[in-house]
Amino acid sequence: MQGFFNRNFWKVTGIMVAIYAGTFLTSTAIGLTLPDQLEAKRTVFVARPPATVWQAITNRSAEPRWRPELLTVTREPDHDGRPVWRETYWSHQKIDLEQVERSDGGRERRNAWVWDDRAGKLVLRTVDRHTPHHLVQYMRFQALPVLAGGRRTIDVAPAPGGSLVTIREQKTIRLPPFRTWARLFVLPQLASVTVDRYLADLGRRVGTPPTLSDRH
Repeated sequence: MQGFFNRNFWKVTGIMVAIYAGTFLTSTAIGLTLPDQLEAKRTVFVARPPATVWQAITNRSAEPRWRPELLTVTREPDHDGRPVWRETYWSHQKIDLEQVERSDGGRERRNAWVWDDRAGKLVLRTVDRHTPHHLVQYMRFQALPVLAGGRRTIDVAPAPGGSLVTIREQKTIRLPPFRTWARLFVLPQLASVTVDRYLADLGRRVGTPPTLSDRH
């Protein structure tokens, strides 16, 4: 009880409160000027055909067998007719991923005007166009009110001797002060931990280590 009336106690308490309040207000002011999204993107080369890589990426229920941080991946009820998968991590964090766009690759035939060097004129020909492997998922974070959601986009494109795999993670930060703190503590790890770990695990799954690509 004697310490409660001690001036030094209240002086130290006042200084600590002022520091915390100043830090919060400064972070809020900076956060108001920052975009509400964090983004990390990486493109790697994998010496496997696109179809092989794509099969590993889209076989969702098998992911815990090659992604060590996952405990389970379970199918949830559809949302507006779109499939939803729930990832549960070793930390027991849960992320629901709603598939909003998917293209499984393939070949389209269409008519197009092309230049014929021998004839010296444009001619109408049927040409083949390869559609990309493209997956867009909307992320909902369970029990993480700071994050308003995000997107995970994965593209697999053919390349000489294998495939180019591009993954992009976007997370939306709800509150301004956390936008500042996220850029200091989360953004440096978003690519090096989240994205790079996924690509390294994917490489082990298909049996070849990924290498960084110059493509951005």
